[in-house]
Amino acid sequence: MTYIGDSEFQTGLGIKWDNPVVGHVQYGRDDLNLVMFYKRSCFNQVASTQAGRRIYEDKNYIKIQQPGDKTTVIDRPVQHSDAQRWPHQWEQFSKDETQTPIGTPIGLLFPRHPSIEDNLRAIGIMTVEQLANLNDTGIAAIGMGGLDYVNFAKQYLDQANRGVPFHKFQSEMEQKDRQIESLTNQVNTLVGQMTGMQEQYRQAMLGGMMGQSQAPYTPPAQVVAAVRPVGLPPVPASFDPQTTQINANHPSTAAAAPAPKRRGRPPRPKAAPEAPTDVA
Repeated sequence: MTYIGDSEFQTGLGIKWDNPVVGHVQYGRDDLNLVMFYKRSCFNQVASTQAGRRIYEDKNYIKIQQPGDKTTVIDRPVQHSDAQRWPHQWEQFSKDETQTPIGTPIGLLFPRHPSIEDNLRAIGIMTVEQLANLNDTGIAAIGMGGLDYVNFAKQYLDQANRGVPFHKFQSEMEQKDRQIESLTNQVNTLVGQMTGMQEQYRQAMLGGMMGQSQAPYTPPAQVVAAVRPVGLPPVPASFDPQTTQINANHPSTAAAAPAPKRRGRPPRPKAAPEAPTDVA
């Protein structure tokens, strides 16, 4: 890690004017830089010479780092303009509070993967905005999947700017995917059952044609209910069509049957014969 001054920190992006006559070179977006004010113990040459011993004193320093780039860090005494450039961090430093950059905490982007948050924090990426605006050096510092993280952060901010809660939207999409997967599994199960029924029926028909002795095919109850004519009573379990036919043709059946009735008018009764008359 190299600590250098502002004048040696790559090529500036332009000058940001603090007032009409005073400005500073801007090497990146101030709100995206990782900035930390701190106190450093510094050797005071003048005071040491006067006292005849080594004298140290505390001085305010500042570290400026581009997120993801740990190889180049600005580390210098605090200037008057620094408090104006980073008032949020300066106020936290003055109150002896933990200094945090302004932006969306990086942990909100990966709530289910705290290890990703820790890895990003380790290389100086503290907010979603910093990750979304990461340069090539920072992406390379993340390693595999770095570009995916950057695109994910940009998508997060884009959804937030449009007023759509990103994680709610993502959760709804995941729920729809699960529903589609469940319906697909149900359809595949039904198709498998129908295929099995068709195969059983084919095997039963083939076995009957070949004269093979095998268990008769028993269609499912749903198929029987769909094929049975409406209005007919159910067939008794003890019904035997062959025995019924034999009983119907047996002679005892004809003897026991009542005489058929004649149709038409009933016959007239015959007149009784007249008695013979004696002739004298």
